[in-house]
Amino acid sequence: MPSVMLSAVLEEEPDLYEAFPPHVDPTGITILTDSPPGKKAPLKSFEEIQPLIHQGRKRELKLLIRENSWPINSPVRASLWPALCRQHQHGKSMLDGFYWDMVTQVFGTVELPDKPIMLPPFVEATHCLGYHLTRKGRAVADRVVSVLGYACPDITYSPSLYPITAALLHFMPEEECYHCMASLVASKEKMFITQTKLLNEVTWKTVMQIAKKHAKSAAQHLSRLSGAIGPERIYADWQWWILAALPFPHLVRVLDCFFHEGIKVFYRVALSILILFNKHASNQNSEWYAEATKNGVDHAIDKFCRNMPASPTKLLRTAFSIGLGMIKLIVFFSPSLWGTIRFDWLLPETLPCDVDCSCKNFKISQYISRVFIKTEMTLKSKQVITGSRLVRSRSSDNLPTSQSQVNIQMMSHTLTIREGSHSPGPRALSMGVFPIQAIRSQILDQSESPRSHHLALWFPFPNAVFKDQHHHASDLRQKLFTLWSWLPVRITMYQPVLLYTTEEHGCSLTTFYVRVEHHEPTLLMIKTCNNEVFGAYCSTRWFERNQKDERGNRQAYFGTGETFLFSLYPERAKYPWVGCTAGNDGKGEERVAHGSELFMAADSKMITIGGGDGQAIWMDENIRFGKTDRCSTFNNPPLCPSGDFEIRVLEVYGFSGA
Repeated sequence: MPSVMLSAVLEEEPDLYEAFPPHVDPTGITILTDSPPGKKAPLKSFEEIQPLIHQGRKRELKLLIRENSWPINSPVRASLWPALCRQHQHGKSMLDGFYWDMVTQVFGTVELPDKPIMLPPFVEATHCLGYHLTRKGRAVADRVVSVLGYACPDITYSPSLYPITAALLHFMPEEECYHCMASLVASKEKMFITQTKLLNEVTWKTVMQIAKKHAKSAAQHLSRLSGAIGPERIYADWQWWILAALPFPHLVRVLDCFFHEGIKVFYRVALSILILFNKHASNQNSEWYAEATKNGVDHAIDKFCRNMPASPTKLLRTAFSIGLGMIKLIVFFSPSLWGTIRFDWLLPETLPCDVDCSCKNFKISQYISRVFIKTEMTLKSKQVITGSRLVRSRSSDNLPTSQSQVNIQMMSHTLTIREGSHSPGPRALSMGVFPIQAIRSQILDQSESPRSHHLALWFPFPNAVFKDQHHHASDLRQKLFTLWSWLPVRITMYQPVLLYTTEEHGCSLTTFYVRVEHHEPTLLMIKTCNNEVFGAYCSTRWFERNQKDERGNRQAYFGTGETFLFSLYPERAKYPWVGCTAGNDGKGEERVAHGSELFMAADSKMITIGGGDGQAIWMDENIRFGKTDRCSTFNNPPLCPSGDFEIRVLEVYGFSGA
């Protein structure tokens, strides 16, 4: 009989890790209990919370989430988190199966690939945090982020996106996770995830400003401990205190509130961490003071967070008690200054006892928004790039305005442009995985070339130019991705289309013009009989060769400074227009000679790209022979060692919709 009772008890005992999906390894997850049972009111179930969400009772919902410290293995999050995220979706909800349609479009299959998935460039490789996801779970996170990058091409820098995706996957399936992330990214009312370098910088500067005002002692202590590196360097890592360093149970409770209230929760938690760190490190005999002086305050804060002495409940209580939840705009009359009206930002408890107050409540969230907007405007004003000197390409006419498309010639602050500099630095790869299923290249039967077929699954240019390269597929793929990353940001949003190839359309300049001349931009790729691979991105239509100047003469050269040359084999290099790095004459005029503005030229006998003291690429009317020299427009070396070349394959790509 006792054995029967024991087995019954064992059968009824709940699985501690039942709340986690199969792609989570729960063995490393610590299940914390904030306080002994019976001290608190019972935790709310999702059924009790759901009416508040449906009725839009946001304040009640906010307080309820803050007060209910569900353990990390609570099943409530599987329903709560998606419901909270759905509140913020913009427009119509996604149809069932939409995500899997996107997966099929990008990857060609819904099966997880065996090979690692190339992530979009907005991800920060050093912070692709998987937490307790299994290897399969990491692959799922990679896929969600890649599809999100494809669906949202205007995201240019978003280091927090991957960790938040991974955290969501601990409590829901893949498709639900994608819908949650899409809602957070598209949210208009509240900010959850920064999507550009500018906004990422605004957030840490906002934290720094708020800390100086509302965690003054902690901010001053941090400034003293930071020494030569300065506090800015410490604040720049603020989000990693939360996303990378906090124990996972603490992070999950923070995310409970974050998915409802937005990024202001992260601001508060960051201040809470500073206040708690200051409490433990202010004594010069303390362990944390010694850690900060020995290894640096940045390392000390990271270690402090990893060994957080406060429970999740205490951490949040500290965060939400900062400023008592309100800052008041005080309009007061002082007896000692009777008749004098003063306006100031004050906390209620700081007022003198003889003050007669007329107070207008001002929520701290509004205050944070004011600081954020002021910081953003300050940074934007510093990053204005003056004097755009290039002609605007027609290929940008149909594009919506967005931060990733501002100032086409300089490609905006979404690149690594330093303040006061005209020339952008190397840009990260534009996207991680590209949709190529709609492309049907007649020059390459993918079934006959497994290696080329593999490349085609990774890059949108399945072509003959790379068909016979004797290199590893991974090396080829990297070359192709490099070429894609050199394209202007806006062009990476479009599907490449093969317009002309010598292997299918013959070696005729007339045919070349018929098939190519009305497309803008175009990408020319040449493979020589010696296996050199090089080409050019041509920003203007080849039809411009027929345009006439004011005297009625055909213009010899045309094009814009977006045009560039490239070499992929044996050397890999990009040669942009020299005007991108030109100085000025002190009067705001750029010092670029006419001989350095010779981008494209063509007639019935030849085409050439790059002129001035030589021609970078010249091809004859039969598209058989060519030559390459250094030219002043791109300051390039000859693109093949001999200077003369015989063309094995020429391919020209356009971009659908551009």
